Parts: sequence; structure tokens; C-alpha cells
Amino acid sequence: MALKTQDATIDLTEAPMDGLLRRMFETVVTTGQLTVVTAQGRRYRFGDGTPPEVAIRFTSPGWQQGNRR
Repeated sequence: MALKTQDATIDLTEAPMDGLLRRMFETVVTTGQLTVVTAQGRRYRFGDGTPPEVAIRFTSPGWQQGNRR
């Protein structure tokens, strides 16, 4: 399910932290390829697809949110 606004489309099924990470990486990663797998299992790809290719997988919501206790 998605909500379209004048400036963006918002995925209403996306976890809030997933959305924050997605928006950050879309802005920061412009060359190369970064694949992020969230704690909820969603896979996102960022960059232009050229080497180098890097991947990160969050194994728990706590790590994804930065709560490493």
C-alpha cells in the first residue's frame, strides 16, 4: 500500500526505521552499489551499480536502530 504526495510516494507497509535508512542511503550513496538488508528482511539497493559492490545486513531491529546493548 502506498500514499502518493506531490513530492514523493510513501510506502505505508515500510517500517519507519527502514524508511529513514532508505532516504539516508539514497542521498549518500551515488556511485558503486550498496545493498542493505533490513532486520525485517527488506532488500534495498543504492548507487549506480558500478563497482565496488558492498552489502550490509542488520540481524536485529536493535542493531538497525543503533541500540547495541
